[in-house]
Amino acid sequence: MALYRYVPGKAELLDLMVDAAFGPAPDVAGVPGGWRPQLDAWAVACWEQYRRRPWMVAATGMRRQLMGPRQLAWLDSALAALSGTGLPYAQQHAAFLLVVGHVRNLAQRLVDDDEEGRQEWNRLTADVWKRHGDRFPALTAAIAGGAFTPHGDDPLEFGLERILDGIAALIGDGGEEPTTPRRPAR
Repeated sequence: MALYRYVPGKAELLDLMVDAAFGPAPDVAGVPGGWRPQLDAWAVACWEQYRRRPWMVAATGMRRQLMGPRQLAWLDSALAALSGTGLPYAQQHAAFLLVVGHVRNLAQRLVDDDEEGRQEWNRLTADVWKRHGDRFPALTAAIAGGAFTPHGDDPLEFGLERILDGIAALIGDGGEEPTTPRRPAR
């Protein structure tokens, strides 16, 4: 408990630990080719941080914490990659949230994944499918087609490419919202 003489409590201690663990932000400004390879390099560097320190997913999730200087530098690095795109600042931030959300989602999957859990899931799923597979024809077809079997695609790369394609399309549209909504407004 002597540690709490230096910090007010557990939440603040976690904030300090996360900021220290993230390390220096990547300098993506020197990555040639513009915003896309720079943001790609940023995402790969962020992914490496979460892979090395899986505990950071839980430490930074489900609460608003104060961002320390290193975390702010990471955010600044990602926004700097997007700064020359012509997108409004709000869309630059939204693009950042998509990228970091993808990285965090994969990091969470990494934390949750283990061989014993996979085997148990496969056993239970096979039993459910024998009894109820006809109720879920699209899912049954996807399972039969190998949708849930490991494949060679890098999940970071696959999702990141789709996200960056979407950002590129938005940049190509001048960052403007579509004139006809794609789905009803909420």
